[in-house]
Amino acid sequence: SLLNSIQINNCTVTGDTRFDTVIANRQNARTNERVESFVKGHEILICGSTWPLDEQTLFPVINETAKKVIIAPHEINDKHIREIEEGLKRKNVRYTQASEEDLQKAEIMILDTIGHLATAYKYGQVAYVGGGFSGKLHNILEPAVFGLPVIFGPKHERFPEAQQFIDGGFGFSIHDSIELKNVLQNIFSDLEKLHEKTAGFVRQNEGASERILAHITSNSRK
Repeated sequence: SLLNSIQINNCTVTGDTRFDTVIANRQNARTNERVESFVKGHEILICGSTWPLDEQTLFPVINETAKKVIIAPHEINDKHIREIEEGLKRKNVRYTQASEEDLQKAEIMILDTIGHLATAYKYGQVAYVGGGFSGKLHNILEPAVFGLPVIFGPKHERFPEAQQFIDGGFGFSIHDSIELKNVLQNIFSDLEKLHEKTAGFVRQNEGASERILAHITSNSRK
């Protein structure tokens, strides 16, 4: 539409290459033994790329739920990690400091590292992705490629895939802790169906990179 508005009409919509990227990441996802020791067959809520506004909404729910939780804050400096620890009322451990015994006994893991979140999603059942309270929503395709339904804050207008998730019934926008608690209860009661919907949506959007390459190759031969 933007191109047409300036009289550029020789264009074709091929899709979003980010889907191909996350699919490739899923196929190359490595095993994480520390996360596996923490999970041990439990249902997991993964809170990825969270900011303080997200954490204020998450803490009342995380402190009450019986589910195990992985929190991967966007800022991993020691001050922020300590603020998270102070907000948690359940036994928690830092990824980098936990012993094997700590990992098995803990109810919440704080992922105080860079580069492990995308792989950690494969061990989860539900994802909360941060940034939606500031209008800077992080990548919701990363958990979706593993079939995780995704929860996020209300300011997602700049991210069209967020509305696609909502319309598809596997994305959920929340405004406060009460809504978050209700949404989580509904998701966990219908996990299998939601996993199928989420994974199916990602599969349907695969292949944009190949279509672009095929178009370029075809035209270069003319």
